[in-house]
Parts: sequence; structure tokens; C-alpha cells
Amino acid sequence: MRYAGVMLACAVVMCGCGDADRGGPPAARTGTTGLPGPGERPDDEGIARAIEAVRTYQEAGRTAEAEAILEILVARAPHVAIARGMRAEMLLGRAVEAERLLGAAGADVVAGLRREALAELEAAIAVEPDMPERYHAAAVVEILLGRPDAALERLRAGVRRFERDVPVLLMAAQVALTAGHAGESEDYAGRALAVRPDEPYALATLAVARLELGDHDGAVAAVDAAVALAPLELALRVQQARVVRRAGNPRRAATGLLALPVEARRDAGVALELAAALLLLDEPARAAEAARLGLAGGAAGRADELRRTIEEAERRLAATGSAPSGTVLHEDPDRAIPR
Repeated sequence: MRYAGVMLACAVVMCGCGDADRGGPPAARTGTTGLPGPGERPDDEGIARAIEAVRTYQEAGRTAEAEAILEILVARAPHVAIARGMRAEMLLGRAVEAERLLGAAGADVVAGLRREALAELEAAIAVEPDMPERYHAAAVVEILLGRPDAALERLRAGVRRFERDVPVLLMAAQVALTAGHAGESEDYAGRALAVRPDEPYALATLAVARLELGDHDGAVAAVDAAVALAPLELALRVQQARVVRRAGNPRRAATGLLALPVEARRDAGVALELAAALLLLDEPARAAEAARLGLAGGAAGRADELRRTIEEAERRLAATGSAPSGTVLHEDPDRAIPR
């Protein structure tokens, strides 16, 4: 079926026909996809019509036809950066679908699609280098390919060109942390905050960078400021607890997370961080309880981590001769942490 759709789209592109009797997208019905015959370079008006046709097919859910038009457009007009970017987006969408359908068995297929998408983004940047989001997108693909150092190099290039672009600076800060460059991360986060002082995720990233550099007080101050700006952001509450715990105050970390509603504590990230703090406080029964609550909440891909946490908590309980965690599942989760 996909082959038939592609052939139909090619026909539409080549001669402006093929959908008139099918009630297809208007651009296709009126023959306005805009591309000339093989070997001919489309003019600006033709390119605009082709891009419109791609979008129309996408809105109609006819991905195969949209992809076919884009492939022809890229082949005949490789200088059109927007087409290269759109094709990269489509390839990444196919990679997501392949990963969903094939799982680990499709790793090579997924990686190939991502590499192809990266090549399209590189071409788009070469033609039109003043679009910061493309540097950001290329770095994301490098991360997906397991290449944080390559991602950081792309972001360094982006920062050099867009010195005050907060999304590029923020991602550069985050990737620098992943690549083990805490000092560079601190610099990028600080530069992002110089442009946008109320950016909570820049503050949270700055906190982790400071923590890695040994500045515990500065780290806690930064993450507290981030949460003050966006108190309802659950990811920031987890980050706050992690920074505070690693800075040497697991009691405050646990108390802060226990103040969240039970539904929030079903989040896997919250459950894992709360359990980590409780284990440091020598509260294995309550740590197991926290991890079980996260497991019951669906785990969001972190079930194995939660199970390992429960096993560790139960191992500690067994070592002390305490009751197994199954007997404390209904303990009041809001009970104050012993001092």
C-alpha cells in the first residue's frame, strides 16, 4: 500500500494530476504541487507550492505521499533548507515508529533513519545557518545516537553563532553535564540566566553543575530558586530533592517529596528519589513503600530501577530482622520523618 501511495504522489508531482477523482488534498487536486519534470530545477513559486502540498498531505494523514514529494523536492532543489528540515523531521518520526514496532530488533534500522535525518539537518544548516533550532535538533539526534560529545560540539557551534539564544545555551549546559564538563555547563547556564533570569530550568541545570564542582551551598540556592519560580513543575521538585540529598541533607529531600500529593508520588522519578533519601535515613520499610507506590503508578519505563530499589530495601530489612515491606504497604505515607 505504501508503494502505491508513493507512486501516486510521484504522479501528482510530475503532472499535477491523480487526485481529481479521489477527493484528495486541494493542492493535489488542482495540480499545484509545483515541481517540474526530471532534470529541471523548480522556481521559488513551485517550491512554495510543493511545500504546501507536503503540509496538506501531512494534515490529511497521508505520510507516504508527503514523503515522496519531499524526496523529489530535495533531489531537484537541494538548496531548499526548509525541505531538508521537514524531511529530517519525517525521518525521525519513522525512527520513532520503527522503535515502537521492532523494539531492540530494529536498532540498526532506527539508527540508520536517525543518521539520515542528521544528514538532512546538516544540509539545512549548511544552506541556512541562522536557524538556532536546527543546531538544537542536530544535537538531539546525536544524543539519540549515543554521541554526547558530538552533540556538545554541535551546540558549541550554535553558541558561537547565537550567543544569546536561551534554548541553545540551555541545551549546551545540559549536554556539557552529560559529557562530564561541569565548568562549561555552569558557564552556559549562567549565560542563559543573564539573558533570561527567570528561566527555572537554567537555574536547575546551574544547580547540578555547581554540585558537580563541589559548591553545595550554591547548588541548593540555585535549585531552590528554580522551584520558587515553578513550584508545580514535578521535574523541578525531583531535581531539588536530588540536589539537596547529594548536598548532604536527605531529611529535607524526603520531607519535601512527602509533602507532595499521593498521586504525584506515583511518578517514577519522585518515587526513586524519595526512596533514595529514605534509605540514607535508614528507613528501608518506607523506602520500599515509596518505590512500590511508584511501581503501582505505571513506572514510566523505570520499573527495573524501582524493583531494584525494593529489593535493596528488603535486603536491609532482612539484615535488621525487621518486618518485610509487604506489611507496611498501607502505612500513612505522610507520617513525619523521624528526627
